[in-house]
Amino acid sequence: MSSSGYGLFVNSTGRLKVDAGATNPNVLRIEIPEAGAEVWGFIGAPRDVVAAYTKLVGRPHPAPDWTFQPWLSRNSYLGAYEINRVISLMETNGLKAGAVVLEAWEQQLHNFRFETRRFPNPAAWISDLRERGYHVICWTTSSIWPSGSTYDAAKERGFLALNEDGSEHVTRWLENGREINFSIPEAREFWRNLQLPLIEMGVAGFKTDGGEHMPDPWLHNVQPYYYQHATLDAFAKAGREGIAFARSGNPLVAGNSAFWGGDQEAEWRNLAVVVRGGLSAALSGLFYWSHDVGGYSGTPSKELYLRWLQIGAFSPMMQLHGVTAREPWTFDDETLRIARGYFKVREKLQPFLLELAREAREQGYPMWRPLVWSFPDDKATQRIGDQFMLGDDLLIAPILDEKNERSVYLPAGDWMDLWSGETLTGPNRFKATTELATIPVYARAVTADKWKSLFADVPLASRRPLYLSPAGDKNERGIVPAQRYIRGVVREKLFYALHNNTDEPVNGEAVPVLPPGFTAHVASLSFSAPAHGVAQIEFWVTPPALAPGSYEMTVRVRAGNRAALAPPVTIVKPLAWKALGLFKGGVGSHQPLDGQTPSLEMRYTDRDGKHVQWRDVPLHAMQGDGAIALDKIVGNEGDSTCYAYAQIESEAPKSVRLHLGSGDSMAVWVNGAKIFERIAHRNPERDEDQVDVFLKRGQNDLLIRVSRDLAQNTLYARISKTE
Repeated sequence: MSSSGYGLFVNSTGRLKVDAGATNPNVLRIEIPEAGAEVWGFIGAPRDVVAAYTKLVGRPHPAPDWTFQPWLSRNSYLGAYEINRVISLMETNGLKAGAVVLEAWEQQLHNFRFETRRFPNPAAWISDLRERGYHVICWTTSSIWPSGSTYDAAKERGFLALNEDGSEHVTRWLENGREINFSIPEAREFWRNLQLPLIEMGVAGFKTDGGEHMPDPWLHNVQPYYYQHATLDAFAKAGREGIAFARSGNPLVAGNSAFWGGDQEAEWRNLAVVVRGGLSAALSGLFYWSHDVGGYSGTPSKELYLRWLQIGAFSPMMQLHGVTAREPWTFDDETLRIARGYFKVREKLQPFLLELAREAREQGYPMWRPLVWSFPDDKATQRIGDQFMLGDDLLIAPILDEKNERSVYLPAGDWMDLWSGETLTGPNRFKATTELATIPVYARAVTADKWKSLFADVPLASRRPLYLSPAGDKNERGIVPAQRYIRGVVREKLFYALHNNTDEPVNGEAVPVLPPGFTAHVASLSFSAPAHGVAQIEFWVTPPALAPGSYEMTVRVRAGNRAALAPPVTIVKPLAWKALGLFKGGVGSHQPLDGQTPSLEMRYTDRDGKHVQWRDVPLHAMQGDGAIALDKIVGNEGDSTCYAYAQIESEAPKSVRLHLGSGDSMAVWVNGAKIFERIAHRNPERDEDQVDVFLKRGQNDLLIRVSRDLAQNTLYARISKTE
């Protein structure tokens, strides 16, 4: 696409070599490997070129309305129990999504059958989710396992992609998968028919991953189209509404369904890549487009996650997805509050997004629009790849780094800043400053009334005259942990930042509020916070000789007639644990040691026939959030069971509360009596399970069994007082 007012499309399945003015600034040179090819020319502004191009190659397949609601996903939710848990927490926290993606759902790659131990009654479960407003998307790839039940039929019928020497093509990922050759019509029909029972069951879409690993260079660029269309054909044959959510592409897939730009690392540099990728997709006809909020690999910091979430709220599609959890409550309360505000923003945008989706299908207009598409006569827009229009109304200038400011360019016209209400006139370039909860968004002044309350539900720290936030060392999520585990440390630091959002300096006093027996290095601290500034409040706290348990402390401040209480910090003294395993048998298995009082000197026979004994859990096996990494002690093989054991000394009979979490299932015995069992397939989450326990005076034996199939071999366990 040229700023001179034309576009070119070379219809060739081979690999092109393009020299766009690098050798000679006046020459565009395209080398085509085929003896012949079609070259299409389109005249006009970017708007005209994209509309004409998509009229030729195809415009989006109709997508159901829920496509444009938020999606939940993870690599991977491990079963129906875990997804129910996530959706219940969504509802509890006032967050609404419209779809959930299942990755680890299948018996084999790919036989298109639910693994019924982890999804016991999939049809009824899918129906129940639909009643709650959630649509199920099942992940697939374009290959099958040689051990799968569909492999023999695909091989016998000649549906496998072959190398030049006639051998089966092995994909470079996913455990030795064999690629299906979707250029064969009968192979597409075979694939289509495998999906029909799931569609009848209620599956609403397939995440058509892969599709780009064909060995034949002439088929490489057509494979994704046929692969994705086999899924759309399945929905058409079933007479159901559905989508294909794809990664790979070629010109013809513009007429398919929806796409995502995976897989980014959770790093700041990739946030700018996401925006540039979305603008490129918009000009390439891939209008129903998403990305992995928070990044796919690694764990984003709180700041990166929220900036990515803000972009997601204004994207054509919005998917929370990653290797680690991307649900907002896995960060902290502030993240959850801000995320709740942007889910409300997304909800308010729904009618607008549906109208843009209709325009994309009927007129070939992208939902995300590069500034050069919307303002072709403004040469300044030709080099802007970090802002975008959502439709014709909204200009978004996302924050793409750790700085809370950025340069913004407004084209000609009057624009309203949707945060301040200020009217600005373009063309204009200026610096916008933000706080963590805000993203620079400007509405055309003539449409401003429609958008003036868009951000009404987003909580702003600047609206609170005086508040305290945790300070000090942060974890990998960029958060000062609210729970801290004593692992041989003599003192703990109680460290807060006091924010003064008033126009006057604030002077006052801070007093620690500590559990009995804890002492601070001073009884109180005086502070002074400048107008619109911050004061640091820091106490060194010394615990007594603690019994294992959880101890909450905070800081109270007073400045004139204003008072504030800091978010509490919980200090945890962990139990001294021992671990034993691994034994054969995962979720739902029964083990000889269940309910027994452990013999710490006894030798046992493990799953491999080796002798094992109880081993002390070292401090380095306990992670910063309290997770006991059992895999570092006993291993991490699936279909296995291990045990953790601790002794609890009690000076008198009393009740305590156990806060627990595990990878997959768990059973708990106290003094030989089973007090709790959770049979589930799930990723471990801290404090998920809670049970009250009566302790006798003296020694109490606590035995925990962790049985798992796919989850991490991880245990959370702490004690607190009963409420």
